[in-house]
Amino acid sequence: VALPGPFLVGEAKPCNQNHAIIFTRGEAVQAVDMNQAGYFEEALKLPFFLGGHFADRPLGETGPTIAGHREHVFTADVSSLAAFMSTQESLFVTATQRVLDVPLGVRFHYGHPDFFHRTAAMTNGGVSKASKGINLSEDIFGGFGFVLRGGRATQSDVVQVGKGKDVGMAQISTFQAKIAMGNAEQTLSRDVFRLGCQHDFVTHLSFFYSSVGHFVLQVGLVAVVLAGVYSKLFIAVRGIQGAVDDSDDAALRDAINGVVFGSQLLGLYGLILLASVVAKAVEIGLGPALLGFLEKMLLRGGVLFFAFQAATKAWYFHSTIVYGKAAYLATGRGFDITRADFKDIFTRYFASHSILGIELALALAVYYAGSTYSTLLAFVRNEFVAVFFVVALVWTPFVFNPDGFDYFSAAKDLEAWSTWMGARAPPGALASAKKDTDPKKRVADLANHAWESWWMTKESAIADRPLGTKIFLVLAPRFRRLLLFWGFAQLAAARSTKTRVAVGPTVAMLIALVLTTVLFGLVHVANGRPKTSRGGGGAILGAARARHDTFRPVRARAFKYVVTGAALLALGLLLVFEVVTLAELVALAFATAIIAFYVTDVLLIFSGTALVKDATQFAVARKIHQAFHFFIGLVVFIPILAISFLPWFAELQTRCLWNIDFSSRLNVAKFFARQ
Repeated sequence: VALPGPFLVGEAKPCNQNHAIIFTRGEAVQAVDMNQAGYFEEALKLPFFLGGHFADRPLGETGPTIAGHREHVFTADVSSLAAFMSTQESLFVTATQRVLDVPLGVRFHYGHPDFFHRTAAMTNGGVSKASKGINLSEDIFGGFGFVLRGGRATQSDVVQVGKGKDVGMAQISTFQAKIAMGNAEQTLSRDVFRLGCQHDFVTHLSFFYSSVGHFVLQVGLVAVVLAGVYSKLFIAVRGIQGAVDDSDDAALRDAINGVVFGSQLLGLYGLILLASVVAKAVEIGLGPALLGFLEKMLLRGGVLFFAFQAATKAWYFHSTIVYGKAAYLATGRGFDITRADFKDIFTRYFASHSILGIELALALAVYYAGSTYSTLLAFVRNEFVAVFFVVALVWTPFVFNPDGFDYFSAAKDLEAWSTWMGARAPPGALASAKKDTDPKKRVADLANHAWESWWMTKESAIADRPLGTKIFLVLAPRFRRLLLFWGFAQLAAARSTKTRVAVGPTVAMLIALVLTTVLFGLVHVANGRPKTSRGGGGAILGAARARHDTFRPVRARAFKYVVTGAALLALGLLLVFEVVTLAELVALAFATAIIAFYVTDVLLIFSGTALVKDATQFAVARKIHQAFHFFIGLVVFIPILAISFLPWFAELQTRCLWNIDFSSRLNVAKFFARQ
């Protein structure tokens, strides 16, 4: 019998768990993940473990119990990424779980091999909750349910199971995104609200910082970096830093120059990373723990990886709260050693990492241009945290991409990405794809074929959001980019003092706005009107329309060449007669580009579903965004292509990415493949 609607009414995994529990026997039932394995010697300890947590604790006296135990991550030596995840996971499933149990008393069920009181689980809704969306992190809601009903989740080190973690960059980022979205949904759930109402203040803080608070901290970390960079930009461009440097007050100079950045932020990250050293030192000794930290964390780029993952958690946590639409993301759990091409990396990390990294880089460039630093090296040394964060956001996926610096593969990537950027989507394809029997796959296929389809999918994500959400949660945080526009205008005004025509900051901003208006008009004229099917008028008029449609691309191309040539000639004359300087032109160009992107961004935010229905109405916005994305892609890719010219760098990356046995075999295989 064919039932109407989808057969999955909730999340798939908890539905399967709660259905399978009716076929179990005994007093305890274990929830084991698919990537876990048991050991024979550990199975011999199970009677002692189960007797201490279930047989000796009647359900009526102690309440429902969840008994958890430690895990052994056996994929730690496969690659550097596996080592990073192993370090993070081992810390969470051992020392962190013990502290959450005693003395904090805020341990729950996290999807690990926990044992449940079977009777309590069957009568309290199962071992997890399965509502779509809100219960994306289904496991922890099973723990919430037990604790709310008077039970407790405990931790024991008597037994352990094996566990395999993800070894590929895409897998790890997908996993972190799923966890971040699940925690964002937890903040909106009734279970968390009820737990918060029952906790005392200290327990509530422990619960907060051991769950959703960690992801709030990642959002705060990104916000602090942004606030620090923009604060220093304002201080430098307005000339405050120069006045401070000339001041005789040493305390004032130290306070201004050390604002936000410095040892404080590095100390915070250092404490987080050193926690893994302490946990390892308890088990294997201080010396081996320090050596492992030096090799796996520092020499193999672990700090880059964790900074990148902090931005991943912050983006998906924030976007889930603002946009909603949290969904389960399958990581595959496979041994991922395939190389991701540039187009895949660009589309996967553009919104969450690349655009933020480029924005910070532009803000740092304005800050450096307006500051009093004597050399670039002194600037990088003093602003190391912000510069490091930019590098981590933009280039970390390439550092941990197998064969990411192979020259021949990089050249193919550039060609494929350029073709994808210029491809056009069929009119109305996205709107029809959303009505397909498998809309998610159809939309993904369109986005993989053309940049335009991917861009429309990304921009239409907030089409159905309420007006208040668009204004206060989407548009308001983007006001900071107007400060970047103002900074470039200030730089243009400062550089104009060396020319025959000096302008002030207000005039510079007005010039940028006029240039933006001219740019919109030129793009609109060059793009032309879309073809329309017009009937009537007879054979002569129809032939004229056909000739018009045939020669429209030729005229548009000729118009572009004429305008480009005239603009280059005008700029050359302005430079020759010293009306403007090259630095002033560059600053005005960036100011114009930023305000053009901002205006079109605001237009798309309030466009609603019109973008999906008919993209031809937004041809100017599409062209502006396409140019902006092309610029970002080149900024990201040119250093990768330059480093790929060094043949030894690819071998060094392979050695750092994989263990010595696998990397040597991989290098030999690549050599014979090229032969």
